[in-house]
Amino acid sequence: MRRTDKKYLHRIAIVIIPLILFFWALKVYADYSEDVEVRRLMGQRISYYKTNDLENRLQVYKTASDFKHPITRKFALNLASRNAGSYNLRQVFTIYDEVLNKWQYVNDPSSAELIAKASFSIETGLKGDCDDFAVTLSSLIQAIGGKTRIVNGFKKNASHAYTELFIGDLSKKQEASYLIHKRYGRNYPKGLVIHYSQDSAGNYWLNLDWNTKHPGGKYFEANKQLIFYTSEGKYELKKK
Repeated sequence: MRRTDKKYLHRIAIVIIPLILFFWALKVYADYSEDVEVRRLMGQRISYYKTNDLENRLQVYKTASDFKHPITRKFALNLASRNAGSYNLRQVFTIYDEVLNKWQYVNDPSSAELIAKASFSIETGLKGDCDDFAVTLSSLIQAIGGKTRIVNGFKKNASHAYTELFIGDLSKKQEASYLIHKRYGRNYPKGLVIHYSQDSAGNYWLNLDWNTKHPGGKYFEANKQLIFYTSEGKYELKKK
């Protein structure tokens, strides 16, 4: 290589290397700023999970389900008191109707999976995505003594989150179906179909998704389900 060629390459290197370092520094700063923003949101009663980290997702759902928080508890009490007395399904249906009818869907930012605490969603006027809806509804029901679980359903590139309510054995299922037909049946002159799932112990769970205007709406079609029991701190995987 001639001396002039070496000098030419040296000059190019002097220009290119600083540019490479500059753009690398910009990327590092952008990643850092994004992480700082996510952590800032976490400090404002919002958490986030890493999509493939199931233990992390469970802990986030558990933290977000702040049913003992004064804001969550007060909101639940005000709704349940319309059917005062011991825990009953009429209280649950009142909570479901209120949250469903007032909820405003808003996406997460593209940079992170955010899960708002129930108290945060209530404070902001019932806004958020399906995760936030599921967490809020689940927490409100837990706040009055009900038992719930949060289900993540997956099918190809689609996913969805929703709440299920623990009903119990067959007699409890029949009682729930009667109450649902009595409360919502008049809106369905052609018939009202109520959807449940059944766990390994034979107990029934009622779908409380937002896809219909009554408890027990049609389930999201999924090939795989992740079921999170936030009050028990466990999860399970179901495949079809």
